[in-house]
Amino acid sequence: MLSQAFRDGVLRVDEFDQRLSSAYAAQTVRDLDQAMRDLPRDWVNDIKIAEAAQRRSSSHRRRWGSEVRVYTKVMLLLIAIWLVTFVAADSGPPEISADGPPFFWPIWPMLGWGIPLFLSRPRDPSTRPVRDRRTAGAR
Repeated sequence: MLSQAFRDGVLRVDEFDQRLSSAYAAQTVRDLDQAMRDLPRDWVNDIKIAEAAQRRSSSHRRRWGSEVRVYTKVMLLLIAIWLVTFVAADSGPPEISADGPPFFWPIWPMLGWGIPLFLSRPRDPSTRPVRDRRTAGAR
């Protein structure tokens, strides 16, 4: 947090050096709190909120990635079942015949699960549209 305060211009070089030295010399949590004692509360709260948002974002990204892996494995299994049912039914491989192509039933779970999964994907915050706070309340 001290490095962030220095980058944001909250601390000057000499203040940063002094606080960093005391943080490295700290032996208790109370000693560490002394290094942060008079940082602006609003700035500290903003940093804590940003860190919490970053943790939530990376947690969502990891969870979504595992959901995509499960989705892919299940869809491959359903496609394999679809293929096996046509081969086992003595109708040969699923090719276009005189009766037309075989019905590809795995499309329904693909769409039913895939669309919500896609819509819940993690988004890059820099690409989100910025809402103007002045006009947001006017609606």
